[in-house]
Amino acid sequence: MASKKKIFDSVQMVREIRDAYYRIKSDPNYDRREFEKIKKKWAHLLEQQEKIKAKKTIPTKRTESK
Repeated sequence: MASKKKIFDSVQMVREIRDAYYRIKSDPNYDRREFEKIKKKWAHLLEQQEKIKAKKTIPTKRTESK
């Protein structure tokens, strides 16, 4: 069985955002724009994953014969 290619990994996303959030709170030199880049990256990956799912689940018209 072939494995699906997973674009969006929620566990990795949570780790990256949590680490960045911690650095914002603890490191005064941490650039807040870096946190915004991380959020944008994951939002983009989630959007791509949703597009792939939407393409796979498009219902096809089936005509019933009477």
